[in-house]
Amino acid sequence: MEDDLTRVKVLSSRFEADLVKDALEKEGVPHLVLGHEETAYNGIFIPQKGWGALLVPETMKEKALAIIEPLLESLARGEGANG
Repeated sequence: MEDDLTRVKVLSSRFEADLVKDALEKEGVPHLVLGHEETAYNGIFIPQKGWGALLVPETMKEKALAIIEPLLESLARGEGANG
């Protein structure tokens, strides 16, 4: 990943991160998931910062959003990962 990475989404859980990672991998979009879990603090910062952050190369931001937004919307509606 030579491009500068940009944050495209705050992830709410490991489950959401796994779904997003899988979708982006299937489409060949390079990405990085940074978890905010801090063992020493037993996750007390997760409500403020989210579980983690999704970063992609700046040049892939629009493609990544086009892939993950419908997935996350269906998840929020309770439709599961397969819509």
